[in-house]
Amino acid sequence: MKRTFLILLFAGLTMGASACLVSEADYEKLEAERDALQDKLTAAEKENTLLNQEILTIYKERETLLGQIELCRQELKAKEDARNQAQAEAASWQNKTFYEVRRGDTLSSIADRSGVSLDTLRRLNKLNNDVIWVGQRLRLRAAQ
Repeated sequence: MKRTFLILLFAGLTMGASACLVSEADYEKLEAERDALQDKLTAAEKENTLLNQEILTIYKERETLLGQIELCRQELKAKEDARNQAQAEAASWQNKTFYEVRRGDTLSSIADRSGVSLDTLRRLNKLNNDVIWVGQRLRLRAAQ
């Protein structure tokens, strides 16, 4: 057995690359299998390219959504801050006895912000109409 192997090895080395120990039919079969595997590899590479493109698209969509979520968070925070400020302002109006009229104020806007009716404001400040002026001090609550 060793001798046969050595003879085949020697024959392969002396004949060079043209020596072949498989039949032509087997060789053609191997070539066909190789070509089929190459076709499968090419198809797999194309599919991989398409999947990578889909992954990139998904990542871009994800980044867009994360940006939108962040904008929503910022908007929600701004609304919450505005609500808290409005609540604090409303609470401060509850403790005020007097208010000094500022530019742009109207008697009805002061009534709305202070939670006091127009009639009560008129009565407390002895007003015959809704005319007020900047710097005027208005009583918001009756003396206790």
